[in-house]
Amino acid sequence: MTSWVALSSKAHANHGWKQNADYGFAAAQQLVPVLMAELSAVIAQYVLCFVPTENNAYQATAILSADGKSNVYVDAKGRWLTRYIPAQLRGYPFALHDGQENQKVLCINKSALSEEAGSLPLFDSNGELDKKVADILKFMTECEKSKATISAATAELANAGLIVPWDNLVVKQADKQKPIKLDGLYRIDEKALTALNTENFAGLRKHGAIALAYAQLFSINQLSQLGQLTELRRRLSPEQAPEKLDSLFGSDDAGSINFDSI
Repeated sequence: MTSWVALSSKAHANHGWKQNADYGFAAAQQLVPVLMAELSAVIAQYVLCFVPTENNAYQATAILSADGKSNVYVDAKGRWLTRYIPAQLRGYPFALHDGQENQKVLCINKSALSEEAGSLPLFDSNGELDKKVADILKFMTECEKSKATISAATAELANAGLIVPWDNLVVKQADKQKPIKLDGLYRIDEKALTALNTENFAGLRKHGAIALAYAQLFSINQLSQLGQLTELRRRLSPEQAPEKLDSLFGSDDAGSINFDSI
């Protein structure tokens, strides 16, 4: 289980941190929340869905696993296999968690703390966040704002009755493998969306909900890629993982962690 601790210039004055070399930390992650600001990039690589949360609400997420066990977008060497990496994964080993009075607190995975020479600094000599950590905090703060926007849009879709169970959702595989059925996920009711009257449609568009609805519908085209990656993970052992991924998905630098933009 991941253990998070709130960063403190007093408690961690003598600590540094270790930057993750890969995305092995997400190897078992099945879903990842998505942000409104990244919708156009996400739907080119992932299938979007909604999952129920507390108080009859829903969260917009990208599907990372078809078998319910492994994240098919991470290979055996911890490399991300597609060009776009969801923003919610790019802040690791840092995260924002709720503190007192509903304030967000910057936390770090305890396993990333280090007192070894050469580790990255958390704070400068004045007790302020080191610039790299401050940049990460800025990025994650922007992510929180976008998270609030997509949460509001999702709520509007739910209130309009446009989010329904995704029955009969299957991921097809090659080599005569049995299709994988996914349960417990929700989608946009396309017929109900099309049947909206002008007033309701305009109201949803004002809140960004229409863009989210169509993003989910368009993302369904990525089911084939999800199936291909599932098949790739099934066939290849760790020793067979290609040294270079260019031949699979083309050359791109999106595997690096970039906090300048989503």
